[in-house]
Amino acid sequence: RMVMKKSKTIGVIVPDITNPFFAQLIRGIESVLYKENFILMLCNADQDVTREHEYLTELIRRSVDGFVIASSEISNQTINETLRAKKIPFIVLDQKKAEGFSDAVLTDDYRGGQLAAKHLQEQRHKQVVVV
Repeated sequence: RMVMKKSKTIGVIVPDITNPFFAQLIRGIESVLYKENFILMLCNADQDVTREHEYLTELIRRSVDGFVIASSEISNQTINETLRAKKIPFIVLDQKKAEGFSDAVLTDDYRGGQLAAKHLQEQRHKQVVVV
C-alpha cells in the first residue's frame, strides 16, 4: 500500500468572505490551524453553488487533508458522494441542511435571541432597537 504524504492544508469554503460572521470564523479557524502547523486554503464561493462544486473538486485534486464547509448551497448528496466516498475528513458549519452529519457545528439563532431578550429584560431595558 502506498503511503500518502500529508499536505498539512485544510480547505475552507465560505459563501461570502465579506460577511463579518465568516470573516471572524475564518480568523478563528486559521489561528487554530496555525498552531498545529497547518495552512488554510480559502475559497469564497460568492453564494454560487457551481463555484462551490468547482472549489471542492479543485481542493480534492490538490490533496487537502480535510475540509471546513460553511456553505448553505452545497448539498448533502454532494458531500456524501465526494468527501465521504473518498474518506476525506470534513466539518459542516452553520448549515440548515446539516441534519445527518455527525461532524457539524450549528448555531441556534432562536435560542440566542431568547437569551439576549432575557438579558435585556434583566437589565431593565425598556426600549430595544434591533439593527
